[in-house]
Amino acid sequence: MTTNNAPSANPAVSAFLKLLQSADSVRLDNSPLLTSWAVSDVTGDGANTVASFSWYEGDGMSYRISLTEEGIAKGSWQDNIFWCYDDEGDTVQVHLNKHHSLSPNAKVEAELFLNELLDNHDSLSGIAQLYGRATLADLLYLYSAINTDGFIDVWAKVTETKVHEIVLALPSGSRWAKFMNIIED
Repeated sequence: MTTNNAPSANPAVSAFLKLLQSADSVRLDNSPLLTSWAVSDVTGDGANTVASFSWYEGDGMSYRISLTEEGIAKGSWQDNIFWCYDDEGDTVQVHLNKHHSLSPNAKVEAELFLNELLDNHDSLSGIAQLYGRATLADLLYLYSAINTDGFIDVWAKVTETKVHEIVLALPSGSRWAKFMNIIED
């Protein structure tokens, strides 16, 4: 009989590293916002360094924080902050960030869309009566998408909603259509 004495990887370490790899930026304790870092393979060895962060401060000093498998395994999430230990045993706060684009005009755009929609239709309930509740729901989803610089998916072959034809009939229809992803399937 043979025994395998190789250490096994802690699933919490792999889960944290997966989140780290999907992050757009990281902030550690009082570090600046970091957009690059080094990640190494998980081996199951607690002393193995799996993430390294380095940066320069305005005074020209360089800083580095390294996280080991053991330091991450002992960590925990508190709100949106991961508290763990660096390779020297000091507590580290890790903030993982995901970025999305913002537009200062998104709320104004959404208000213009709603005003234009209501200028061309008597009321929201009138739209629901004439075109159905699914159409009204899609128009409200579109309003929300415009408000957040997002988009909605619209299936071209779905006949329950007329959101696409209502939007294109508006005076600024092509402007609002860019917030719709038309799916032909």
